[in-house]
Amino acid sequence: MTGEGGDVAAEIATIETTMRDAPAVYRRDEAMQGRLRDLYDAQERGAPAPAKPSGAEAERAEIERIMRTDIGRYRRDEAMQGRYRTLLEEVMDGDEDEPAEGSSGGDLAPMPTLREWTASGEDAGSYHAGAALIRSVNDVIVGAGEAAAEMESGLMALSGDARASILRELGERKPVAVEVLSDEDMRAATVFPCAASLAREWGADAPRRFARIRERSWRALDRMSEADAKATVRWLDNLPDAAIVAVWRKLAA
Repeated sequence: MTGEGGDVAAEIATIETTMRDAPAVYRRDEAMQGRLRDLYDAQERGAPAPAKPSGAEAERAEIERIMRTDIGRYRRDEAMQGRYRTLLEEVMDGDEDEPAEGSSGGDLAPMPTLREWTASGEDAGSYHAGAALIRSVNDVIVGAGEAAAEMESGLMALSGDARASILRELGERKPVAVEVLSDEDMRAATVFPCAASLAREWGADAPRRFARIRERSWRALDRMSEADAKATVRWLDNLPDAAIVAVWRKLAA
């Protein structure tokens, strides 16, 4: 039987073939990686394939791909740089006076406009990545609820390098290819009530989601010194259940 679900599965299969047969091509193409993540999310929800970027969005994505894969070409092409600034400004012009999406005016990280971002000394080309990271952090803060303040205070007590590694992983949007956890590993992963609750919520997809959590946690810790890794594990071990669940939801996405 074909249809929307079949279209999603077929496109996933095509990209996964590229991952397997031409991994270097896949690693260089972040647009393809982002598309695969969107398709995985649609498949999990039983939703149709999300629309592919078109028009200005597609043009901006292509310039960002060039920036990632051939930065020298981008720096030599002043017309491309000007066009990219125009595309970014078109996205932001209607939102200058709007509150950040999901903001409650509380302790969420503020979302800067493009002009504020560049005025602070950051490069315009890094704006979307920075905004995505802020949204990811705010997702965790909202999910943590009343435990957010305790989570944040513990995070700020870690070294700058440890915080950077954690935030980088929370903001990462590339799909993580993992093998699902075995039954034995799942029993070990869900020994705590909050983990068992997530496993029940995720159902048959829990072994894959918990494998993502484990892989991304290891990846974050691997970027740290031994002392920072130990301090980070202590911080995680002492988080309230609500904060742990918020962090795990983001890592499992």
